[in-house]
Amino acid sequence: MSKQYVRSVSSIANVNEINANVIKLADCVEGGEVKVTIQGDDPSGHGLATEAKQDDMISLLEGQTPALNRPKAIPVQIMVGDAGGSFDALRANGQDLLVMIDDMNPDVAVNSGLARSDKQDDQITKLTEIDTAIDSIDGKISKGNSATGVGESLQQVLIYGKKPDGTLQPLETVDDRLLVDVVELTTQAQITNLSVLSAVQVCGFDTSTSRFKTVKVGSGGAVNTEVDHSWDNTNQIFNAEACADGATIESSIFNLGQGVSHEIGNGVEFFLDNSASVDIEVKGLTSYNGTDFYESGNASAVTSSKGSIYFSQEDVGIGAGHRYMKLSVTNNNGLGTSTNISCQVGYYK
Repeated sequence: MSKQYVRSVSSIANVNEINANVIKLADCVEGGEVKVTIQGDDPSGHGLATEAKQDDMISLLEGQTPALNRPKAIPVQIMVGDAGGSFDALRANGQDLLVMIDDMNPDVAVNSGLARSDKQDDQITKLTEIDTAIDSIDGKISKGNSATGVGESLQQVLIYGKKPDGTLQPLETVDDRLLVDVVELTTQAQITNLSVLSAVQVCGFDTSTSRFKTVKVGSGGAVNTEVDHSWDNTNQIFNAEACADGATIESSIFNLGQGVSHEIGNGVEFFLDNSASVDIEVKGLTSYNGTDFYESGNASAVTSSKGSIYFSQEDVGIGAGHRYMKLSVTNNNGLGTSTNISCQVGYYK
């Protein structure tokens, strides 16, 4: 199809002013579309969007991978507020969202778990009360002396007992033992069926175990005496002492002390060694004062030629009830043989 030139007077009214009344033909592309050519190469002159800027805008609108900072970004403003009311813009502090408590809805502040001023005031009041109570406790507790082998220091405290009248009385000690003052106990008749008597525990100190043992009470309120008798064989009155033929030697003194052998019907036993097994005669001596010793009037004696013998105090003339004892040994060999005498004492205490 050949080009046709159409001249329209109405269409060139303003064009004449710009193009000096020169009518130019419009270029058409395939399909009948009009091709528009923008004069000049500098796009800033006409203000239309260029293709590069449009691509940049599309990239920003499509979104970017999250990052702490970017050289380019579209600034936005986030608003908060109640529906139907005014909105306030959220503020930022650097890269952090700045949340002001006074910006919050009161219900949000209460249910958010944040500390409110009234709660903080309540905490301060309670902490002050605790601090006052601690100061009061410090004034009632004093620091005691260190105990050997326990630690650097111990805390000394008072222990109170309740008296029958309802008042409290601090318990007292003597050294490391509790002091019990019997005067403070409730006084009652000696014979009574009352069950309100103050109960006390009476103990005795066992030297063998270094512990206290309770004193037991039997029927009728009588104290049960349970003696734990122990056998003592630690006293040696002869220690390999030489005794020549025809000679008499005396032992060292044995002091029965508070032994209970006589109380339980058993006397003191002597265990004698005669090294040469010569004929010997053994007699007992006793004293009332531990200094002056006497031989028995009935002339009781033990004779033997054995190497080892034992006999009781009664066998050598020492009757029951005596405290101080010793032995005399005579060598009756007659052949000039000497012997060594050893003797150990055994008894219940």
